[in-house]
Amino acid sequence: MSLMLEDRKSYTNEEENNEGEQTYTLDEAIEHIGFGIYHVKVIVIAGLSWMADAMEMMILSILSPILMCEWGLMNYEEALITTVVFLGQGFGSISWGFVSDMFGRKKGLYLSVCLVLFFGICSSQAPSYGWMLALRLLVGFGIGGVPQAVTIVTEVLPLSSRGRAIVILEFFWALGSVFAAAIAIGVIEHLKWRWYLVIITLPMFFFLFTGFWLPESPRYLMTVGKTDQVMKLLKKMAAENGKTLPEGTLMKQEINTRRGRPIDLFQPEWIRTTLLLFVIWFTSAFTYYGIVLLTTEMFQTEIDGCNPYNKHEKQALGGCHHLTNKDYTDFMLTTLAEFPGLLLAIFLIEYFGRKKTLAILFGSAAVSFCLLAICSGRTMSVIFVFAVRGFVTGSFQVAYVYTPEVLPTNVRAVGLGSCSTFARIGAMTTPFVAQVLIHVSFYLVVGVYATLISLCVVAALFLPIETKGKVLSDSTSTSSGRNSQTREGYQNFK
Repeated sequence: MSLMLEDRKSYTNEEENNEGEQTYTLDEAIEHIGFGIYHVKVIVIAGLSWMADAMEMMILSILSPILMCEWGLMNYEEALITTVVFLGQGFGSISWGFVSDMFGRKKGLYLSVCLVLFFGICSSQAPSYGWMLALRLLVGFGIGGVPQAVTIVTEVLPLSSRGRAIVILEFFWALGSVFAAAIAIGVIEHLKWRWYLVIITLPMFFFLFTGFWLPESPRYLMTVGKTDQVMKLLKKMAAENGKTLPEGTLMKQEINTRRGRPIDLFQPEWIRTTLLLFVIWFTSAFTYYGIVLLTTEMFQTEIDGCNPYNKHEKQALGGCHHLTNKDYTDFMLTTLAEFPGLLLAIFLIEYFGRKKTLAILFGSAAVSFCLLAICSGRTMSVIFVFAVRGFVTGSFQVAYVYTPEVLPTNVRAVGLGSCSTFARIGAMTTPFVAQVLIHVSFYLVVGVYATLISLCVVAALFLPIETKGKVLSDSTSTSSGRNSQTREGYQNFK
């Protein structure tokens, strides 16, 4: 009850506006300006950080097999190289979400990329296994803040362009994934893995040089009362898009002091959405990084549908089997599946909406995973992995579209960070399935992934809110019968 009263105090009735004066809300201004050059620049700059994130994540499936051979690691030690990165991301996601809700999305993103760059280069000089674990843990902590790029892009987009534009942002992730695999082909054999880790950081340098232009979220600025900066940003957005602002004055929303509180995600009207999102994000990351790690593991151990019970350690296979350029090439080919997966997601979310698209893609991924259990040879296995990678990529990116759309502004960053934390928990556990359990039974590995993905089909259909065509919410009190994006909650700003 006190929560509702507190929310009501933060809103001013439209009747208190100056009589007869024409006004407009922040949403009306963004819709009036429309999509244009300004938004393209935001997507490209934010995309550089997203590309850097992808490259740091893709190297896990390449680096851990190399270190296993070079440092003589056991299977569980190989898995820990990946797990510690996601452990760091889990802590980083919540921490950076809080920083971004309290001090701004731009600051949180910029600082997190700086950390990833610094510790990424340091890890290239790791002298031992213990040092590698510690440095990759810190890299993971920094990576936990990079999803704020999605929040920044989401909060400046007009309604009609939001879904497609967010998925287009994910093409930078796909580019980063492909580049990580392609660079491995030309670098690891000749320059070895230490130079590979250095070269992978290049997109971060580009982001740091261009990131100063990246604007702060106007929705964040509005919720903290910085209306002068909101007007300056809107004028810049309109000028670059060749448009004008609506006639009248911007209506100011009173400062929302309840920002960045995870407890708000568990209000009665939000708890179902929150829990289902946690399930979807956990499984999406568990499956996505699972198929990435499983691909190189299948190449290195020769365990697949034809040889599901090979219990020999890798070192017993004629010595430790190093991945070859052919393995890296096939890995790159499966990575290319992310592009058609994203294109399919773009089409489906606009035609079927977010919830049904999630269900369709999860269902297709489950079927494709089951096909991996068939004894079909390397070529068909690569094709099945391609299919799984495409469908899982599409579903994961739809979750990235849906989550910031469904969560209100005052908890959007911390909510995205909390979902990302569950994703990291899924990613932390998946190495022990893809890289350890595989030595027990390949069929068991396939069964674990296919079952969890199938459960997500149900979770997606049970989500209570379809966000297609809906405006973004500013407050967790949407259940009070008030649309937080209408003129309620605003007052005149001159």
